[in-house]
Amino acid sequence: NDLSLEIRNILGGYWRPEPRSIMEQWEASKYMSPDDYNRMSSLEQWKSQKPLGYQTVFQLEHARRFNVDDNVKGSYDEGESWLQARVIDVDYAKDMYTVLYVDGDTETLSGSNLKPIHGDESLPSITAAQIDNTLTEALSEVESQSMDNADVYSVENIGDGHVTMALWSGGTVVVVWDGRTHVDINLFTYDESVETADEFISHFKQFHGTLTTALRDEQPRGTGRVVNFLKDVSSTADPRWA
Repeated sequence: NDLSLEIRNILGGYWRPEPRSIMEQWEASKYMSPDDYNRMSSLEQWKSQKPLGYQTVFQLEHARRFNVDDNVKGSYDEGESWLQARVIDVDYAKDMYTVLYVDGDTETLSGSNLKPIHGDESLPSITAAQIDNTLTEALSEVESQSMDNADVYSVENIGDGHVTMALWSGGTVVVVWDGRTHVDINLFTYDESVETADEFISHFKQFHGTLTTALRDEQPRGTGRVVNFLKDVSSTADPRWA
């Protein structure tokens, strides 16, 4: 059979034109277009949004940091086997390392898949004083948002962990350490700036040295059931779906 077909369009949910003698309850009886739905409440919610700030939540994990030319053991199979290698490139922001194995192969691995080839494999402990100092240093290095003028407060004796917070005219940041290997950072700024969040977390991890980003969430904060960033709703034109 030499028949060839070209599919140019697929319209999901379109009712078949041939007659049907039996119509099951779950089967569609009419094709509905977007114009058949009342979208007024959605449009009202869209226009009622007033983004007032930008929130970024970081989850950091205590992990070892390696440098270029460090001799390490690398695991390409999540810890099942380890091969001797040398670090040839690093991306601290993403906790990624490019290593050169003794057999000449290269591979890019996360920090969790590397360990020192000699010496103690355990990580140094985190302390509450380290968290406080790291936050203060990171705030002093951010050039925007007046973070270097922040008032820093610490709360001790909360279980095994520690809470540190900073307040300034442009926002707030709360750092929660669980007393072991996990650190949560909740950063809020009135200015919607990804660059500021990037700069802050880069300095925070740089000053501490053994923390890597496990998760990052970003969301707007404001009134009117806000779900969109200011850059998305600043135009006076209606959205395309309205």
